[in-house]
Amino acid sequence: VAYAFTVVLFVLATKLTTAANAIFIQDTAPLWVLLLSPWLLRENPTRGELLAIPVYGAGLGLFFLDELTRGQVLGNLAAAVSGVAFAFSIVGLRRLRHDGPAALVWGNAIAAAATLPLWPSGPEATALDLGLLVYLGIFQLGLAYLAFSRGMTGTPAIEASLLILLEPVLNPIWTFLVAGERLGPWAVAGGAVVLGATAWRTVAPIVTPRLG
Repeated sequence: VAYAFTVVLFVLATKLTTAANAIFIQDTAPLWVLLLSPWLLRENPTRGELLAIPVYGAGLGLFFLDELTRGQVLGNLAAAVSGVAFAFSIVGLRRLRHDGPAALVWGNAIAAAATLPLWPSGPEATALDLGLLVYLGIFQLGLAYLAFSRGMTGTPAIEASLLILLEPVLNPIWTFLVAGERLGPWAVAGGAVVLGATAWRTVAPIVTPRLG
């Protein structure tokens, strides 16, 4: 249910506010994971994770300083609730471990059941629309969340929620490479901060024992 709320509310948010607002606000999820993990998973944050969160926050703030706009209140609210739902999804996948893929199947079924009745109220779908829908369903949701659920079997929820902050950074980078939409200087600086923090969070567990 949390996963279904995540994907449906995020789609609504991108329709009601800017894409930058939607993805930035949804990616407040690590803050909620930080609060939920000790309560629901008995996983307390490490000192490194507590120190990493403000670094990630600063990087994301810089990254979107060039393009974050006020947007519409309803869209921003939908993105905020999507972020809370995403946090519950992360915690739930971590708790289920190897049963995560089954939960994702049910989550997609719930999301489809909730939104399919709205199909006739929209414009008539073109072949391109249907093709994009299939692509997003298979790759952006299906395979991506399958890989994410696999990673959750051996990764603490807080660490996983920090690592996925690569998404809002890579999103406009791919847009630049594919569509030629250039990044501003603040976006480049923020992206460097997030990428650097992610690289450190990835290699720190390997390097630190050796240094000790």
